[in-house]
Amino acid sequence: MYKRILNYVCESDEESIELNDSGQSDNEELDDNPTETEDETSSGTNSDNSNVVPRVRKHARRLSSSSSAPSEGDEASTSASAFREEWVWEEKDNVPELKQFTEISSVSAPFLRRLGNNPKPLQVFEEVLSDDFWEMLSTEINRYAKQVVESEQYKEKEIDKTWFDVNTDEMKAFFALCIIMSQVKKPWVQMNWSKRGIIHTPIFGETMPFRRFLGISRFLHFTNNEKVDQNDRIKKIYVGQDKTSAGDVPASESVVMEMAQPSLGKGYTLYLDNWYSSTILFLNLLKNDTNVVGTVRKNRKNMPKKLASMALKKGEVHTLSSRSLLALRWRDKKDV
Repeated sequence: MYKRILNYVCESDEESIELNDSGQSDNEELDDNPTETEDETSSGTNSDNSNVVPRVRKHARRLSSSSSAPSEGDEASTSASAFREEWVWEEKDNVPELKQFTEISSVSAPFLRRLGNNPKPLQVFEEVLSDDFWEMLSTEINRYAKQVVESEQYKEKEIDKTWFDVNTDEMKAFFALCIIMSQVKKPWVQMNWSKRGIIHTPIFGETMPFRRFLGISRFLHFTNNEKVDQNDRIKKIYVGQDKTSAGDVPASESVVMEMAQPSLGKGYTLYLDNWYSSTILFLNLLKNDTNVVGTVRKNRKNMPKKLASMALKKGEVHTLSSRSLLALRWRDKKDV
């Protein structure tokens, strides 16, 4: 089954994405084939399937880097001095000075030899996400399910009564369904299993029951909780903690510098989510010869208040510059 559905995903038409370089309650009975009533009433519930419903993002402005950056001091000292200095945002030209990409852009020879001539999309997919990955994922999901059920705080949920261990083929099918959800978009995840003629998508029900999909979503896990380092900054980011570390560097900034370490100084361009973007992080990345573009929250420290309060008409763009950074706000149907 997983081969068929993965082939379907790999060979289906893809929507083009253009990047702008400027920037049920716990006690509710579950039905593997939700009815029309369920489709219309399940919106807004805090159910076990909430972690597979696409996240709604708040609108934010783009923040991009340009020109030259500070050349002295480490990350902490740059952060400290930048916080002390006043940020003056001005309406002036800001011509980007892109850091030169110094790496060799290519696919490794061993990788190409394994794929052979004219490889199919599924072959490439299985080369990138090898059997080791799927074995690890299946093991951790089953381990986490056991940990949850055996914990002292555990309260049995209806969905847990039918739980059984997953295997690698089932996990491939699960992720294939998640990919299809991004292509065949519906307001609620339950609607993918609906049998209403106007929205029926048979591939979902033919691949796995809705109840099983929710069960896997509930226990989706990638690491052993009993061995994880509780002081790991990436773990703190995952659980939503953004406490400031030594040197006035929030965890959401320091984790970017830590994870990007192998790519720094090579002219790469990073694209960041608004939860990570900040003026100080952008300066540190520039200092390390790394270009960066991202959306940023309007209340982020050092961002121009004038830009946040500005009313724009459709198609209008406004920019402000400070210390080699460009803050941009434009309006399509909504502000970006």
